[in-house]
Amino acid sequence: MFHNDYSFPPSDRASLNEKEAENQLWKYDKTRLFNIPHKNHNTSSAMDPNQEEIPALPEKEFRRLVIKLIREGPEKSEAQCKEIQKTIQEVKGEIFKEIDSINKKQSKLQETLDTLIEMQNALESLSNRIEQVEERNSELKDKVFELTQSNKDKEKRIRKYEQSLQEVWDYVK
Repeated sequence: MFHNDYSFPPSDRASLNEKEAENQLWKYDKTRLFNIPHKNHNTSSAMDPNQEEIPALPEKEFRRLVIKLIREGPEKSEAQCKEIQKTIQEVKGEIFKEIDSINKKQSKLQETLDTLIEMQNALESLSNRIEQVEERNSELKDKVFELTQSNKDKEKRIRKYEQSLQEVWDYVK
């Protein structure tokens, strides 16, 4: 909406007809209304080139232009507002689509994580089972070694007995 220090108060603006508006505008300097510095004032190079045309307008054309701008202001504001609302709705829709996409990806990631945890648990179980088998295998090897040693000892004793028996037999003969 068109409003600055030089515009009409809102209550006055609604009640003015075209002629009253023209008379009211007469009181305002067009360069102050558009915040355009006078020609003898230093201007910046960043100034809008369209603004330089306004001071060159005849007073009557200038008043008509201002009245036209005042009348079109609410219509343009309403159109701009509708356009902004439409843009907001579009962006909102895109954001919701993105959120849905992120939620789906998050769900898939959670499923993958659950699968990985199951695999990890299975591997730990297998690892524990392998350790148990290795321990049992080691125990069996120890047992085999003991039995082998025991058999060797028995063989030695048997040979010793055989030798003793042979000696006794040789003596008896």
